[in-house]
Amino acid sequence: MTTFSHSGTHGDLIYSLNITKKLGGGDFYLRLNNMDEMARKTFGPNANAGDHAGEMTERQFHGLTDFMKSQDYIKSWNIWNGEHIDYALEDSGKEIVKQQGNYTFAYARSVGIDPTTDFDFFMQQPWLTVKNPIKIPGKSIVVNRVNRHLYGCDPEANNWKALFNRGLGGVAVYVGLDHEHDWFENFFKVHIPHYKTYDVLECARVIAGCEQFVGSQSMCLSLAIGLGKTFLCECRKDLQPFQNECYFVRPNAHYF
Repeated sequence: MTTFSHSGTHGDLIYSLNITKKLGGGDFYLRLNNMDEMARKTFGPNANAGDHAGEMTERQFHGLTDFMKSQDYIKSWNIWNGEHIDYALEDSGKEIVKQQGNYTFAYARSVGIDPTTDFDFFMQQPWLTVKNPIKIPGKSIVVNRVNRHLYGCDPEANNWKALFNRGLGGVAVYVGLDHEHDWFENFFKVHIPHYKTYDVLECARVIAGCEQFVGSQSMCLSLAIGLGKTFLCECRKDLQPFQNECYFVRPNAHYF
């Protein structure tokens, strides 16, 4: 059985599942408390993981468990304890930094695959499936914006404010942590219902059940992209759109 491992952020792990699926899937291991080591390997001996220092934790492993087991190409999901690993996807950091663009391409190149030879698979096809989507009556749009990873974005978030002016708040629900939802409402001076999810799988089910996702770079965005949902993404303005890690050429992908 082919073995895979990762130890990065939730979003990075979710993007890495694209190449995991392409390679036929197998046993997947999470390396705990390895983010700072990953940062040092990628950026040098004095680097650290910033907001993600100390991740992934055992609690985060358990929060991912039902979601990972729901993907039919993940044969088992375990904490790494010295097992042989065929594809250590946490070592993709240098390729991701060099890539400056779509992360699924970077993961493919990190294992020696040229993603342009199967452009449709890596760029246009969903790689996640979720049973029993949760549809929230009267809330066709799911939103998530967090106060991390906003470098290069409009500090005034005028495009978001324009969406609220056009009635976004009346048809949307927020997914994310309590403090993220509080920050979102305080920043925009709006009220938006918070759908609290128990774990990553429940969050994915809510996103799977919506008609459109609107968000910034986050785990929730990676779920929406992986599920093939129509999405509106706030991307960095200090880069060309195609240089954003979340840039996918799809008819239902829109960037602002």
